[in-house]
Amino acid sequence: MTVVVKNKFEQVRDTLLEEIKKGVYERSLKLPSENELIERFGIARETARKAISDLVRKGLVKRRKGAGSFITKQGQRRSGLIGLLMPDASSARIFRDFVTEISRLARRNGYEVIVRDLSAGSIAETKVRVRRMARELVVQNVEGVVFRPLIDERLVASNLEIVKIFKNAETPVVLMDSDVAVSPERSDCDLVTIDNVSAGRRVAEHLLKRGRRKVAFMMNGTVLRHNENWRNRLFGVAGEMALRNVTDAVCPLDFKPDSRSALKRLFKSHFRPNAIVCGNDETAVQLIESLLAIGKRVPGDVAVVGFDDADIAASFKIPLTTVRQPSKLIATTVLRTLLARIARP
Repeated sequence: MTVVVKNKFEQVRDTLLEEIKKGVYERSLKLPSENELIERFGIARETARKAISDLVRKGLVKRRKGAGSFITKQGQRRSGLIGLLMPDASSARIFRDFVTEISRLARRNGYEVIVRDLSAGSIAETKVRVRRMARELVVQNVEGVVFRPLIDERLVASNLEIVKIFKNAETPVVLMDSDVAVSPERSDCDLVTIDNVSAGRRVAEHLLKRGRRKVAFMMNGTVLRHNENWRNRLFGVAGEMALRNVTDAVCPLDFKPDSRSALKRLFKSHFRPNAIVCGNDETAVQLIESLLAIGKRVPGDVAVVGFDDADIAASFKIPLTTVRQPSKLIATTVLRTLLARIARP
């Protein structure tokens, strides 16, 4: 077991932080004076001053000349909690990676994370439950929220309502993976995501170098369905093909990757792809299983490309070409952005 030894300044600061969280100073909002801290903890004046100064630097306390040190509005909200509202976090491996990494980094910065996930349900049920989860996070006095918007296009209004709930409570919110506004519009929220169009262009470059000039894009996944991120990736693939004068080379597919009958019809049609790009790795793996079942060789007859570089991409029986999402970098950027918003709304 690792024992963390704190110096006097840290002990005083952390004691005051804990008392702020518990509401000890809720009535007057005034912290003990330097003289009171000196007597209480048996410390030097410089140590007492340093502890208060650190709370001022964090935006939790404000000094008033001749009156003392008072808890700011941000300090009154100090709970040591961050909310993570991740609908469908259990449905794709990349989102589980985000939850794990953000939680780890939050603990390192002195925060605990409250994770709220949604299991599968109807659109009506989802609308009710996600609103309830957002309000629960507000009631629990989280200092900030990371929100991955619902990707189903029928839930756009719900995403906007969730952000409004947090804004009305003056709770900082950082969006991850996609915006709540419909492209090409942008909301006024911080957003951390990859450049999906550029990612699609890189996939097209990779396929063209290998002579693959008939590309399909699987827009329905094993769990997730077509969404703005996948459309942007498709746009990137098609755009790069067009720039290289490879016209009529991309076809979106609107059936599930386990639909063998739909795949058979595809390869009997005039558009017989020699490459299929999928929105994530789980979809790509399921598609490969279906292609093998109908007698197609992968990658001989059909190259398959996934997204995310999840563990399944490396462990599958056929090595999967995939686009890596830097989950640790994204998680780090998300948390840094949220902590900056908490400190400077």
